[in-house]
Amino acid sequence: MFDEARDDEDIDNVRYRHHAAARICSTCPALDRCRAWAETQPHLAGSVIAGRKPRLRGAQPQPERKNQG
Repeated sequence: MFDEARDDEDIDNVRYRHHAAARICSTCPALDRCRAWAETQPHLAGSVIAGRKPRLRGAQPQPERKNQG
């Protein structure tokens, strides 16, 4: 779920699982500490970490949707 996209993976599948992973991160009590640590780990840039989704190769950026409720 949190891993970077595989070369043969459908882009919609990657977006779906990265979105799900980021939602899990958003509930974590260690999110701020994780985010600070993640900033020191450039080799993880293709993975969802600290609630941040990576930019996908060849994909147009998707706007973030906020829950209205």
